[in-house]
Amino acid sequence: ADLNAAISRDPRNVAAINDRGNVYRNLGQPKRAIADFDKVIANNVRHPAIYTNRGLAWHDTRDYDRALSNFNAAIKIDAKFAPAWEAGGSARQAKEEHPAAIRNFKEAIRLDPKFVRAYNNLAWIMSTCQHSKHLNGKQAVKYATKACELTDYKDAGM
Repeated sequence: ADLNAAISRDPRNVAAINDRGNVYRNLGQPKRAIADFDKVIANNVRHPAIYTNRGLAWHDTRDYDRALSNFNAAIKIDAKFAPAWEAGGSARQAKEEHPAAIRNFKEAIRLDPKFVRAYNNLAWIMSTCQHSKHLNGKQAVKYATKACELTDYKDAGM
């Protein structure tokens, strides 16, 4: 309600619109989230987080091509924005583009050596991929262990 009030007072309040988009996404309403992220972008905000947020919402709808388009736009704005690389890896993994997904996850880790989700996703793909050439149990355990260490073994969801 507070975000809606802030937006009513100032329809160009891009911070509030972006935050509301994230709330919609967390509530499982990706289309409403996308509409808000579109509004932010229409206000000429060029920040990689906005495009990554919109990409994640598209990912939630399972439109992985649109998701990737947004993650790539985020990377074009800032090639060092690790969340866009990791999210792109998740979209590529969903599309079964495993070599590209692995490259994305590794780049996210290179940019942010404490990026737990990237380690977890890399471990997951290397341990469960249907294509044996991408399976690597030793590496999967190494990446999974790193993810566990980074969370002090307190986040079973990772």
